[in-house]
Amino acid sequence: GVPGVAGDPGRLQQLFLTRCRNATDAMPDGGVLRVALGETESGAVEVRLADSGAGIAPQDLERIFEPFYTTKEAGHGNGLGLMVCKGIVADHDGVIEVESEIGEGTEFRVVFPLPA
Repeated sequence: GVPGVAGDPGRLQQLFLTRCRNATDAMPDGGVLRVALGETESGAVEVRLADSGAGIAPQDLERIFEPFYTTKEAGHGNGLGLMVCKGIVADHDGVIEVESEIGEGTEFRVVFPLPA
């Protein structure tokens, strides 16, 4: 099995719920959200969340973790969700990466080190 991650359960739940909510927003007509949990070669814990949504344009991809930056319609997001997610990952000594292609979907990869 995959080793556990030392951290704040509530904040980790917030991280993954935010990403899942963003994925469903990106797939208004339905789609697929894949979640994969594994271990990296170095023994860290890796979580991948990939959706089959609209994707994120390259110029937006560079800014998605900035405070108040959103591509959603007015009233449908405040642009803080992914900034908070990045902070949660950093507070757990982890790394978050994202890859996306317009029309193909988006994948977030979160890597947490093993507890010391």
